[in-house]
Amino acid sequence: IDAALAFNRGKDLRRLMPLIKSRRAVTPADLQDETVDLRSLAAFRIGLALFILYDLISRSFDLTAHYTDVGTAPRSFLLQNFWEPAYFSVHMFTGAAAGIAVLFVVHGLAAVGLLLGYRTRLMTLIVWFLTVSLHTRHPLILHSGDDLLRAVLFFSIFLPLDSRRPGTYASPATAAYYVQSMAVY
Repeated sequence: IDAALAFNRGKDLRRLMPLIKSRRAVTPADLQDETVDLRSLAAFRIGLALFILYDLISRSFDLTAHYTDVGTAPRSFLLQNFWEPAYFSVHMFTGAAAGIAVLFVVHGLAAVGLLLGYRTRLMTLIVWFLTVSLHTRHPLILHSGDDLLRAVLFFSIFLPLDSRRPGTYASPATAAYYVQSMAVY
């Protein structure tokens, strides 16, 4: 994440810390000249995709135990105890290990597409959707890092992660990304 926060002309996040310490709200005007280096966004994309692949591989070792009807949280248990009408998860469509494995493979293929920079915005959207779906399927094994991952993926949808040229980029998504990073730290 730090690589993606490289500021234009050598600026860094410490420049904004007085605004945070003053307890004054950070406004878009405070961030209007802050930009993101496009090359660092491409490096961020690669790191994010590698992390998603690692996460999927590590979760696949417990695929049956965590994501099927014979595991720790069958769909009937989740529907009775944790499910809200607003929740949606394609991982809830099946309770069989083969069905969940297919979803893991699709998720992994989208992450590989993100890694390679193929139709990056679409791949980021698919990875975000499947990550949210996966996390919704078994909420009992999540932690705060999963929440952060979903937020990072969401804001990444609006950033030009596929740029192959040097330069900078500024938009409301850039400002939202900075604010999200400041909120974490």
